[in-house]
Amino acid sequence: MELQLEVSPEDRGQEALQVVAGQLEDFLEHFLLKLFKGGHVRCGTRVVREDQVLPPGTCLTVDVPDKMVPNIGPKPLALDILYEDERMLAVDKPTGLSMMPGLGFEQVTLFEAVWHHLRGTGDRPRIVNRIDKGTTGLVLFARDAAAQGHLGGQFQRREVEKLYRALVVGRMPEDSGEIDLPIAPHPARPEMMVVDRKNGKASVTRWTVRQRYGHYTELDLVPLTGRTHQLRVHLKAIGHPLAVDPMYGSEEPLLLSSIKKGYRHKEGPERPLLARTPLHALRLAFRHPADDRPMVLEAPLHKDMEVTLKQLAKWDAA
Repeated sequence: MELQLEVSPEDRGQEALQVVAGQLEDFLEHFLLKLFKGGHVRCGTRVVREDQVLPPGTCLTVDVPDKMVPNIGPKPLALDILYEDERMLAVDKPTGLSMMPGLGFEQVTLFEAVWHHLRGTGDRPRIVNRIDKGTTGLVLFARDAAAQGHLGGQFQRREVEKLYRALVVGRMPEDSGEIDLPIAPHPARPEMMVVDRKNGKASVTRWTVRQRYGHYTELDLVPLTGRTHQLRVHLKAIGHPLAVDPMYGSEEPLLLSSIKKGYRHKEGPERPLLARTPLHALRLAFRHPADDRPMVLEAPLHKDMEVTLKQLAKWDAA
């Protein structure tokens, strides 16, 4: 599994291990250190040490040998392919599916499912952008190193237009706004991120209200930076976390009985309207790696979010 990274301006002065760990949150730092020690992190043909300080714009290749990731390989899983040609493909990721093998706990990951989809072509998928395990929506894969470098460079230079759809707790008072709060790893919980005005990296999110309900708001979100968990952390920071978010909000699912007055479920436990983080990668606008032509791809909202929004409009009117 080969990954392409680029040192960003915000990484200036950081050692290579810190840079890579900040961009590959799926892997633990001690695992990444093994990759450095084994000569699996390169700049062109030159091996990079973990303590090297690299200038912004430096392109790195991280090669994760199959033998270092337990049971990695092409694995069958039904995929919703939104676009595919000889250089790249776009997939609509379902919730609960990890992007790539990282900690060894997943039976199958999106990377492995796409690898299985490409069997017989001689190509191996190369991840271009990543979204959280609980997030649904649009993910790009390259089919060769040049395409990965072209697409990944656009993300690193913030040339890609990204649009997310979210459902948050509470009624947003304004119609639109911008959240400009730096983000850093949580000092005690490495799987989490926090707002850190002193040591955090610059992080900016623009938001626009699509629909207000009685107790929730549907938002369009445009991340101008690409920090880990950025949207979830920013929404929590302004007092409007995602309607369901075990890490940054409430882990309680959204039930019809919580919004429909007098509703009583007849038998057994009530089936939730929404039991996962309501965050969806809706649209990406970028340039195609073959000829630089403009591309705009969209992934429609998943059924559980569509149903939830319809029920909110019916029973939780503003």
